[in-house]
Amino acid sequence: MFRDLEVERAQKHLNDTYGHHSWFTRLTLDGQTGWSTMFALTRALQHELGISAKSDSFGPTTMSTLTSKVGSLTTTNAASHRAITALAQCGLWCKGYKGGATFGSFSSDVATGIIEMKADMGLPPTASLPPKAFKSLLTMDAYKRVGRGTAAIRDIQKWMNSRYHSRQDFFIVPCDGIFSRDVQRGLMLALQYEVDMADGVANGNFGPGTQAVIKSKGLVSSGSRDTTRSFVRLFQSALTFNGYEAPFDGAFGDSTAAVVRSFQSFAELSTTGAGDFRTWASLLVSTGDTSRPGTAADASTVLTPATAALLKAHGYNTVGRYLSVAAKRIAPGELDVIFDAGLKVFPIFQEWNNAPGYFTEAAGYGQAVAAVKRARNLGFTAGTTIFFAVDYDATATEIPALIIPYFRGIARGVASSRLVQYKVGIYGTRNVCSQVSEAGLAASSFVSGMSTGYSGNLGFPLPKNWAYDQVLEYKLTSGATSLELDKDIASSRADPVGRGQVLPVPYTANGSSTLYDEQFAWNFTEHSHLAESHGHEDWSDKTYSDFILHRFQRPQYWQDSAIWKIYTPLPENLLGGVSNPYRDALRLARGDYERDANSVGTPTKPGVDLAHFAASVRSYMTWGVPESGVTTEIGDLGGWALDLATCWGEYVEQRRKGPVTGGLTAFLRRKIGGPNGYFTRSDLLADTDAFLVAKRIGRDPNRPLSDVMRELRRDELRHLDHNLQLFYEQRFGASKDFLKRAIRRVLDRSTWGPDAQVPAFVFLRDKRFPGQQALIPDPRDPGDAELLGEIDEFVDAASTRLVDLFLGSS
Repeated sequence: MFRDLEVERAQKHLNDTYGHHSWFTRLTLDGQTGWSTMFALTRALQHELGISAKSDSFGPTTMSTLTSKVGSLTTTNAASHRAITALAQCGLWCKGYKGGATFGSFSSDVATGIIEMKADMGLPPTASLPPKAFKSLLTMDAYKRVGRGTAAIRDIQKWMNSRYHSRQDFFIVPCDGIFSRDVQRGLMLALQYEVDMADGVANGNFGPGTQAVIKSKGLVSSGSRDTTRSFVRLFQSALTFNGYEAPFDGAFGDSTAAVVRSFQSFAELSTTGAGDFRTWASLLVSTGDTSRPGTAADASTVLTPATAALLKAHGYNTVGRYLSVAAKRIAPGELDVIFDAGLKVFPIFQEWNNAPGYFTEAAGYGQAVAAVKRARNLGFTAGTTIFFAVDYDATATEIPALIIPYFRGIARGVASSRLVQYKVGIYGTRNVCSQVSEAGLAASSFVSGMSTGYSGNLGFPLPKNWAYDQVLEYKLTSGATSLELDKDIASSRADPVGRGQVLPVPYTANGSSTLYDEQFAWNFTEHSHLAESHGHEDWSDKTYSDFILHRFQRPQYWQDSAIWKIYTPLPENLLGGVSNPYRDALRLARGDYERDANSVGTPTKPGVDLAHFAASVRSYMTWGVPESGVTTEIGDLGGWALDLATCWGEYVEQRRKGPVTGGLTAFLRRKIGGPNGYFTRSDLLADTDAFLVAKRIGRDPNRPLSDVMRELRRDELRHLDHNLQLFYEQRFGASKDFLKRAIRRVLDRSTWGPDAQVPAFVFLRDKRFPGQQALIPDPRDPGDAELLGEIDEFVDAASTRLVDLFLGSS
C-alpha cells in the first residue's frame, strides 16, 4: 500500500500538537488520507478558533467563526494565524497539493498549492484560501478526475463552482468527474438560483415552490439558448449526470434533443425531445413527477375482487404482492382474483430487512430458499423474477460489506430450486440496485424511488435494468372501496407474470369455503425442492422424483418385501464398476435427502394409499409406461395388474373353503373398489394416479414431481372421477373390449415368463392362475386345474366392475 510521507507528516503534527486533548483521537501514522485524519483536522481547527464543543462536522458554527475570525487565509494574515495555517498545510498535503516545508508559514509552495487547488475547483486561481475552500480541504472530496469519473462531468462540476460558489448555501462540489449526492444538491441549488430564489430561501429541495418556478421559467426545448440565465446548461448537466451525456454549450440543438429523447425513452416518458417538467423532475429527484400516471402498483394487503377491479379501473395493469410475511402475503385464491381482473403480478420477498443487521450471506440463502418454495407452492413457473428487498438506506460501505454477500446467499438459495429456476430481482435505492446488479447478482431492479431523502437515491441515476420505480404512497378510493398502495412506474423491461405463467392452484373444500390444498400439494413442493437442493444441475427430474417416491414407498413396499427391491431397484444399484462417481453421488444425495426429509410433512390425499401409489409409479419408471392399445406389460404389474391377480388369489382362497356368497361376479363387485380386500378403492385410486403421473414424467423428464402432482390434484378436484376416466382413456382407450383382453393377459402365466422378466416371475411365483398347474403343489387342489371354467366369468365381471368405477356409475 502506498505510503504518502507528506500525509504521514500531517498525521504526526496533529498527534504531537493535539494528542494530549480528550477531544482528540490519536491517528495511526500510516500515510493514508482518510476520514479519521479529516475529522482530526476539523476538530483541531475548531480548537484553534476557540469553539468549545468539538465535532467531526465542519458545520455552520465552524464556518461562521472561521469567516469572522480569519476570513480568507493569505500571506497578509497568515502570520497572525500560524496554527490555522499549519492545519491548511496539512489539508493541502492530504489533498495531494504542495504545502510548504515549515509549519505555520505561508510560503510560495503553500501559495502554489492553493492556486492549483482552486484552479482544479473552477475558482479564480489566486493565492488566498477563503472559508469555503478551507472547508473543502477538510473533506475527502477530490478536485482531479478519479476512477470512473468522466471529463464531461468534471467540466460541469468546475463550471458550477465557478458560477455559484459565492452564493450563501452553495458549497464547493468535488471535481472528480463523478455524480454524487453533493453534486446533486449543488445542481438543485443552482437551478433555484437561476429562478431567482434568494439566499436563505434556496435549500436544494425539490419542493412545491421549486416545481412551480421550473414550470413557469425553466422549461427548455429546441432553439432555447442561455443568455443571462443558464437553464439549458443546467438541463444538459442533469442529462449528463444521469448517464446521458449531452453537449454542454448552453444551446438546445438537435444533438441535445436526441439525447433527451433517449433519456425519455429509458425513463418511460413521452419522447418529446424537450425539457418539459416531467423530464426535469425525472432528472432531478428519484420520484420524478409524482402526479405522473403509474401502470403498476405494489400493495401489502390481500386483493379482493373489488380492490383488484379498482386498480384496473384506475389504469393499473400490474400489481406487486408479497411471498412473505403471513399478514401481507399472497392468499389462497388471490392470484385468480388478480388475473380475473385483467392484472398481472410481480412477487416480492421481504422478511423485515429494514436494518443492517438483517443482511448476511446465510440470511440471504435462507430467505431465498423460503422464497422459491413459496413461489413454487403458489405455482409461479420458471423465469419469474422475485424481488428481494433492501428496505433501508444502505451506505456506500454497507453495500459491499453486507448487501453483496446477502445477495450471494440469495443466488445460492434460488439455485437450490434446480428444476424451476427463478430470476433474482432487487428492491432498494438506486445505488443499492445498481451495485448489486453490476455485481451480476440481480437481473432486474425495483427502485424505492419515493425515499427521496435516502443517500442511495441522491446523486445516482436510475439503474440500467430498472423494471419498476416506486414513486408515491397513497390511498385509492372509489365509493366504499379503498386500497392503500404504492404507485410504481413500470419500464418496458418489466416482466410481470400473467395467468399463463402460473400453474393453477388445487383447492379442497372446507365447509362453505375453499382452501389451498397445502397438505398435499405443498408437501410435494417441499419434497421436490429438498431433493433438488441435494442434487446436481445435470440430473434429470426423474432422479429427484425417484428420491421422493422411494421414500414414500417404504417400508411396506421396500424394507418389508425383498420382491419389491428386485422389481423397483434403486437406479444407483444398477450402476456397476468398482468406482463409479455418478453412482456414489446419487447415493450421497439420496442419503442427504433422506436425512433432511424427516422434518418435512408427508403428503396425504383422502382415499389414496401413498405407499402403494409411490411403488406403482416407480414400477412404471423402471419398466416403462405402456401406451393405450398395448396389452398388459410388466410395468402394469406394480399397479392394477398385480391388484387384479391378488384379487383372483383372494377369490381362490375363499372358493377352496366353500361356496362364495353370490358367486364370482358378486365377489368381484364387493372386492374391486370396495372398502376391504386386495383391490380396494384406495388401491384403484393409487393405481390410476400412478399411471397418470408416470406417463407425465415420461413425457417430460425434467418436470418436477410437485408440478405433476398439483396438476393431477387440480384435475381431479374438477370432478371426483376425472382421474379414473382419464386412466381408462389413456391406458385402455376407453374400450371395455381392450380392458377385457388386458385382464385375461394378467391371468395368463405365460405373460410373465421367467426369461426376460425375472422380477415379474418372482413377483407372481406364489400366485395361482386359472387352468394352470400350481408351481408349488397344494394338497387342497390335487387336480392342479381347478377353476378353469371361471376365467371368462372373472374377465367379464372384473371388466364390468372396473368400467363402472372408471365412469362413476357404480
